[in-house]
Amino acid sequence: MPVGLETLLRYPEPLVRKLGDGQHGGALGDLDVAREGSGCGGGRVGHERAVAWYGPAMLPEARTGVVCLAVTIAPVLWLKAFHVVFVVTWFAGLFYLPRLFVYHVAASEREGLARFVVMERRLFFIMTLGALLAVLCGAAMIVGAPGYLTLGWMRAKLLLVAALIGYHGCCYHLMRVLRAGGNRHSQRWYRLFNELPAVLLVAIVVLAVVKP
Repeated sequence: MPVGLETLLRYPEPLVRKLGDGQHGGALGDLDVAREGSGCGGGRVGHERAVAWYGPAMLPEARTGVVCLAVTIAPVLWLKAFHVVFVVTWFAGLFYLPRLFVYHVAASEREGLARFVVMERRLFFIMTLGALLAVLCGAAMIVGAPGYLTLGWMRAKLLLVAALIGYHGCCYHLMRVLRAGGNRHSQRWYRLFNELPAVLLVAIVVLAVVKP
């Protein structure tokens, strides 16, 4: 069974691994990044030695720096937890705001249009707050462990996050256009526009979890 980074950090005991099984490579890579970011010693020395063995090999999780890791693990996990919470908040708004645009375009009564303007403005404020806090927590984790920037999946994820921020900006532009009564798009266009965050979400989650 694959072992996660948190397990490696909480239980820094030797792990048994067979040559080339590839199950714990991602977690070990994260552990190396955490060590580099926290200034602890370590790295993949134990991992490289294990690869040289034939058959089962011990992966010593470098007891040097365990105390340092214990000091830094709590803030990292708290940042990660709140990062996930704020990302969920952000995506909830990104999924629902374009749907409000669909209903806004279909509305014709003056009271209904005014109601959608208020709903969109309030929702945009909440999702912008979630986006800002999610980005700040993510940036704090990278500052604490800059080694993540050397990983291909992280760089790809950051590009997708930049695209997500661009989509967020487009939502703001469309909200202002609808509020001013200058809409030029159909309901179908807004429905298709509403699907883009789902595609970005799947790609970001796959990169963050699978780490291809």
